[in-house]
Amino acid sequence: LELINEELKIAIPVLEDYQTLGGFIMYHLQKIPEPGELFSYQNLEFQILSTDGPRLDQVLISILVAEDSSSLDTEDSSALPGYERHSV
Repeated sequence: LELINEELKIAIPVLEDYQTLGGFIMYHLQKIPEPGELFSYQNLEFQILSTDGPRLDQVLISILVAEDSSSLDTEDSSALPGYERHSV
């Protein structure tokens, strides 16, 4: 997690309860997520792309950036209202 935080310039909290991104996601969901499942934490959105048994194999992290509502692209229904999605 520390490497992910450093590389992506984000702030996923590091606790004793988990040491990995998968552990962080499972800690908050209280279950093993399925591929395609979404999890949001603060301004971050995590999409589970693939799993290998109980292990999360691929996770897409999107940073949701607050945007002036007057400049929202109404055709982009994938972003939350008031936010713009930046995948990293």
